[in-house]
Amino acid sequence: MMELYFEIGLALLAIVCLIDLPFALKDNNSLYGYFLKSGKLKLPGFVAAILSANISIGNFIVFVAGWGYLFGWGGILWFIVNLALNTVAYIWFVPAFSSYIEDSNNSGTIHEYLSTKFASKDSAFSSKIRLVASA
Repeated sequence: MMELYFEIGLALLAIVCLIDLPFALKDNNSLYGYFLKSGKLKLPGFVAAILSANISIGNFIVFVAGWGYLFGWGGILWFIVNLALNTVAYIWFVPAFSSYIEDSNNSGTIHEYLSTKFASKDSAFSSKIRLVASA
């Protein structure tokens, strides 16, 4: 029965997102426009973004706790190793990525950075890199 509630909740969330899609795409033709409303982001939108980020962090903590319950200390240890490796990768990439962001008028994404950094002029390969980075 619990699986049914989860599936119904997921379906309702997908429907709400699909209904909101035309409104989100109407005025936003860039990432800057989408995430920051082209500089016109009002307080309620900002609060919603902060709440969404905090819910995501809360979900991560619950997930790690569940993983620890299922797999013991070893499961939690691998999450700690993952966070450490993410920190090392961030420190390694942040100088080049921050200059890319500044050159892109603060609207570049990590997917675009990776596709321009590691792809040749072949646009098909560049698109594949963006797809893999998104996944």
